[in-house]
Amino acid sequence: MKSGTEPNPELGKQAADYARQQTLKSLKRYKVSTGRVSKRLSEALDATEVKVFHDKGGEIIYSKPLIAHGPRLKAIEIASALLEMKPAEKHDVNVQGTLKVSAEDKFAELLTAMKAKYGVV
Repeated sequence: MKSGTEPNPELGKQAADYARQQTLKSLKRYKVSTGRVSKRLSEALDATEVKVFHDKGGEIIYSKPLIAHGPRLKAIEIASALLEMKPAEKHDVNVQGTLKVSAEDKFAELLTAMKAKYGVV
């Protein structure tokens, strides 16, 4: 930024709004709606898989439908983010650009203090 100029938060907000509008138009054009995403996400939360085996005689054996843990876990991650249930992974606090504290640093401090006080964690 050039010296002497002030940041323009309104301009940033306008740019973000424009980008969001264009994204929503594109999603609508390709028939991606909240209802469709919700339906597919719901299906993924109930995902199953069938395992295939060969017995000694060469016969193909199919398992009963089993829980597909990988797809279900990914669906849970997506759903929790959409529902704003996912905890923040990192918290930064900036004070006039000189102080920066992250949750990881604070957690490490707490662990050190607990080890010193109680001997175990």
